[in-house]
Amino acid sequence: MSSTHAIPASIALTPEQIIALRPDAPLSDDQLRLAERQLKQLARMTDIVMERMEDLNDNPFDAEGKRLDRVKVSNAIERLTQAARRIHALEQETIGLRDKRISKVKHDLLTVKKTTARQSVERSLATGKPDLPREKRENLLDDLFSDYKILGTGTVREVVVQICKDIGIPADLSLWEAPSEIDIQLPAGLDWVLPVNGDKPYTRVLNGEGRPIRLSFDSPHVEQHLPQKNGPRKNGKDPPQRE
Repeated sequence: MSSTHAIPASIALTPEQIIALRPDAPLSDDQLRLAERQLKQLARMTDIVMERMEDLNDNPFDAEGKRLDRVKVSNAIERLTQAARRIHALEQETIGLRDKRISKVKHDLLTVKKTTARQSVERSLATGKPDLPREKRENLLDDLFSDYKILGTGTVREVVVQICKDIGIPADLSLWEAPSEIDIQLPAGLDWVLPVNGDKPYTRVLNGEGRPIRLSFDSPHVEQHLPQKNGPRKNGKDPPQRE
């Protein structure tokens, strides 16, 4: 499992913001904000044109205060009408581009949220059920995230916590959280790796099937892999082998 996560350019959010994002939260995107500003400007231009047309009908005078004849008033109104049509065409084009962008941002956001939740549950499974074969773990993840419906039940954090609770494992959200400076007491007798990216310290051991697995320092399964000074291991099996 990789700890590098590509977030589409349309998602102007950090991973920490994504896991806290509510399903009904407004979309955040620079291009959408630009489109909204453009639509407001075009609406204001339309108002100005309409005001000028009304003014010509009510007060047909030029800048010097001379009354305009019907031909000049008609020509001026025709030019204003053409301007209004061009503004309306720009509005329709901008609305179309905005709607396409909304669809893309929504899709990208769902994809990122689904990926975020799946990777967090996958890490939680690796920690909470280290003996679960990879194939079974992947099948379970596929079933849990077969669609986007589950993402509508809360924030990504809440979704991960609930899924982990349902399958009986503690939720591990460290993949998306900034590491905190704490004093960690690492059990003696195992070789520990301290990731430079702030992830939890972990050790590598072989499970019952002889496959190498990774255990974080706070995994409930660490104790059974510690060497015993006297007597057999608590589970009655031979001491584990380190990778």
